[in-house]
Amino acid sequence: MKRKVRWSRIAILAVLLALLVAGVFALVRFLQPKDPERPDPTPTPSVQPSETPAESLQIDLMDYQLYRPEELDFSFAIARFRFKDDKAIDFALERLSTEEDVNLADVSTYVKRLEEKSYYLGRENVVYSVRSNESEALVSLFIPYRKSSGTLTITDSVSGKTFSLDLDREVQEVSGLKYKTGGEIKADEYVFYISDAYTSNMMTRDGEEYTTPATIKIYTFRIEARDIPATGAVISKAEFVPEGYEESFEALDGTYASARRGDQSVIGKTLLAGESGALFFEIFNPEEEGITYEGKILITLSDYPGTIEVATTLH
Repeated sequence: MKRKVRWSRIAILAVLLALLVAGVFALVRFLQPKDPERPDPTPTPSVQPSETPAESLQIDLMDYQLYRPEELDFSFAIARFRFKDDKAIDFALERLSTEEDVNLADVSTYVKRLEEKSYYLGRENVVYSVRSNESEALVSLFIPYRKSSGTLTITDSVSGKTFSLDLDREVQEVSGLKYKTGGEIKADEYVFYISDAYTSNMMTRDGEEYTTPATIKIYTFRIEARDIPATGAVISKAEFVPEGYEESFEALDGTYASARRGDQSVIGKTLLAGESGALFFEIFNPEEEGITYEGKILITLSDYPGTIEVATTLH
């Protein structure tokens, strides 16, 4: 008697064998090293870096003036730049440098040497930082150089934009940068107005009448604090130095006042913005001789490192 074949059992064995073969091939393929020259069939998409947005700030050189002080070993320009943006202006001046490697944010040495010769860049509203709450600012910048002719190039390190100054154009009189009475005086954060001199005939000291001999005149300069820090400003000392004279005349202290005008001596007093006072100088000048003094006033502020020099004439 023949034995009956169970086809269901053979089918199950065939399926198991097929699964075993497929598993072996899969394991071999997994363990096989990849061919470096064969591209991955499903590469991971690369992430592209985002592009830096273009700077919206626009810088334009509007005009400039050249100066060549004979007593100094450098020349300089005062250049007006316009800054425009779609937001408030806040420009790092360190970005601007000349071809002579002078960074416009690092010019204090040059400024000090000018002030030692009584030249003040504040006369031309020069600034040392570029900030404005508006989206446009027109500012004057100080640019020292040593070249005698040709072209001076200033470069913006961020945008790469260049600005050129023609050093062969007309040179301005540097004496125009000296302070004179009858105008504004600017020193860092301080802006004063100082009048021309006039004589005060009625004076008080500590509230009492103060008289002088007929050969003495009291010359008065009215001072107004126009732009002063909130803490105020203190003029600690002032003196008048006449040309051709060895002696100088120190301003009368804070106990003196003009009885007629009511102006008080500002020496040692704190002046706030909008307030005013006076500098009084007691100087020999008999009526019959009518001496005219050409000279300068030296003003010392308690919180300002230098001395402010102001040219004046006493009649």
